[in-house]
Amino acid sequence: MAWHQIAIRVSIVAATPLLWLLAASTPPGIACAAAISDTLARAAIYPLALFGIPIALDSANIIAGDFHAVIVLECSALDIITLSIAAALVYPAPFASRLRGALFGALTIATLNYIRIITLLLIGMRYPRYVDFAHEILWQAALITAAFGIWLLWRKRISTPTAPPKSVAS
Repeated sequence: MAWHQIAIRVSIVAATPLLWLLAASTPPGIACAAAISDTLARAAIYPLALFGIPIALDSANIIAGDFHAVIVLECSALDIITLSIAAALVYPAPFASRLRGALFGALTIATLNYIRIITLLLIGMRYPRYVDFAHEILWQAALITAAFGIWLLWRKRISTPTAPPKSVAS
């Protein structure tokens, strides 16, 4: 691959978070962000309510005893998901493989993010002094590491031949 092709691909991946932020700051993006935040908040309290944990919801505000959390757009991990999708789509591989990689990465990161929100709520309810560390350090590092690891595993899988090469008789 020529250097200019590599530069174009790197530029696309680097610009993705900026384009995401630009889209999120437009009026349609703001409305979409509110819908995403509200949906995430409703989804997060569902498993906790199933286990009888007293929890209340007001739009994207979650109230669990003395602990209050607000689910905002940044809680959706859309920035990491978007970057993961871009990394898969610009990789030089067959288009179907790139689509599968993008979809798998997005779904896996979204699932991990859902688990992140639930665990942060549980930590906030039981150990409120550790919420900031878990939120800003632990889970951020975990999601970024997971996104990179998922991409590396996908790249290795598509780069590895599935069938052994045929030997050429001399």
